[in-house]
Amino acid sequence: MKKNAFHLTLSAICITGFVLTMGCAKTRETTDPKSIFCPYPDVLSVLSQDESADVSLTLFDLMVLVKEKLVSQGIDCQGIYSSEDLVYPTVPGVVYVQWDTSSDGMRYICDLSGDPEACQRIENIADAKDAAGASMMPTDIPNDIRVIRYPEDGINPYAFLGIPRQK
Repeated sequence: MKKNAFHLTLSAICITGFVLTMGCAKTRETTDPKSIFCPYPDVLSVLSQDESADVSLTLFDLMVLVKEKLVSQGIDCQGIYSSEDLVYPTVPGVVYVQWDTSSDGMRYICDLSGDPEACQRIENIADAKDAAGASMMPTDIPNDIRVIRYPEDGINPYAFLGIPRQK
């Protein structure tokens, strides 16, 4: 008797951030394969329970799953992007900042991404400081904007989703 094999396929078509279709297909190693489509939480359940599952998730698939989990937790995730093996959700009031240090020892923002409105506010402050002949300091960022270090503090999708890393 053959052991069941799970072949999971996550399909997602995103238009302006909305997931239109998503499912997983479960097939058996028989002459009469059956398919069962399941919603997002079941995909994670199968992945976390069966480490021997034949899984082929792309980075895009992982980003969709992370976004869906954040939304299910009540987080207003308006988008998501990736760099290397980490993902960065776009959430109102959250920015990702990469700092660098100038030759005179001053810290400055060398990369800024995240919530467009929060990024614009920071850029406006930086422009005003620059026009006044001053440098923007980390303390100049408004307290209502959450700053996350980029790239080191992104989300590891495998750890966040509780699924084994693909080999």
